[in-house]
Amino acid sequence: MGHRQHLVRSVPALREQGEPDLGEGTVLWPEPVLVGRREPALRALAERHGPDHVSTDLDAVLADDSVDVYFDAQVTPAREEA
Repeated sequence: MGHRQHLVRSVPALREQGEPDLGEGTVLWPEPVLVGRREPALRALAERHGPDHVSTDLDAVLADDSVDVYFDAQVTPAREEA
């Protein structure tokens, strides 16, 4: 779901809207960071779909002040533990 629904469809659709204004000068511009266990697979996805950032270190990504939103696109049974 995270791959097809969000990375392939939703993120590009948001970008095509041209930085939607959220009010008070704040605009939405998603810059996904792909996080997973297998870096080669993450890099292959990034090459096909455009995110510039990949990581196998979730803690480092969550500690990064430039990352404002955590979106969990794991399968539903894995989300609670994550």
